[in-house]
Amino acid sequence: NADDNDYTLDDSAHLTLNSDKVLSDTAVARVPRVDITVSRSHLSLVNNERGFTASDVEALCDIGASTKTAETKRKRCIGEKGIGFKSVFAISDTPYVLSNYFSFRFEKTAAEGIGCLVPHWVNPQSFPRVDEDSGEAVKTPHPGTCIVLPLHNRTDANALKHTAVWKTIESLDSVVLLFLRQLRVLTVSFASRVDNDSELGEQIDARHETYRRKIRKEGMPPNVVIRDEHSIDGTTEFVAEFKVAQYMAPIPANVIHTAPRHKQKFSTTELACAFPLNSDGSADASTVHKVFVFLPTRAYGLRFPLHAEFSLPSSREEVLRDSAWNQWLV
Repeated sequence: NADDNDYTLDDSAHLTLNSDKVLSDTAVARVPRVDITVSRSHLSLVNNERGFTASDVEALCDIGASTKTAETKRKRCIGEKGIGFKSVFAISDTPYVLSNYFSFRFEKTAAEGIGCLVPHWVNPQSFPRVDEDSGEAVKTPHPGTCIVLPLHNRTDANALKHTAVWKTIESLDSVVLLFLRQLRVLTVSFASRVDNDSELGEQIDARHETYRRKIRKEGMPPNVVIRDEHSIDGTTEFVAEFKVAQYMAPIPANVIHTAPRHKQKFSTTELACAFPLNSDGSADASTVHKVFVFLPTRAYGLRFPLHAEFSLPSSREEVLRDSAWNQWLV
């Protein structure tokens, strides 16, 4: 997960990053962001993190391995199952990765069925990137880490998967960044003629335009503002203000063993409620919001977003009902 990444700058980075990538002339961190571009044939993700180490590459080439296990000794991380990246093979047989000095791709059908674990080194000069205006793969420099997913051929068998990709991205919750610790900007660009069956795809195709969306998180708890700008032939902005209450709950000794393994090294667990506000500062209870575990899962009837470190299935779509840890949190 991009929110777990390292955004600190080394001394040389100040000389190479554009001014909009840093907080100030004396900044010690980038403004963390993820940029997603979708075209008819490719999906690309660019994250301005510090970049991969050799250990990160080794973990990517394994199953159930993650460098975040070690990192959680120092900080809390979102991802911990070590299977997140492998999900890209549902839509792409040859994902490309470029980060720091590493440039490689995987070939799902190669290496006698274990191609998803065997990297093939790629010349950085031939690494593809999707241009957000033309929708075509181009060769340009990449800040941080870039992942390019050539999508499966548009066949009847893959049509539903393609449409699911578009619908998933276009339906991103405006408040997806609300409880993330680092990520401040998320952009999505649909290149013209994306050739999909979703409502947004039909609008884009009809206008022959590029759809752009930019979600920003401003401020820090207790005062957080979410801005969601999106445009096809104009710009529409959604603004939501929240009063965020946070609490680190002590974990009783007789409960800690029920926590997910990567959380058992901590003596507290994080809880947070984000109360929506009207423009006059009064409480806004007009909408049912989702429950978050850093990222949104699904709605459970609450009139405000709730974040807690619940145990989740690998799909992250709901809270596990039979978990003793979750029952204690509730």
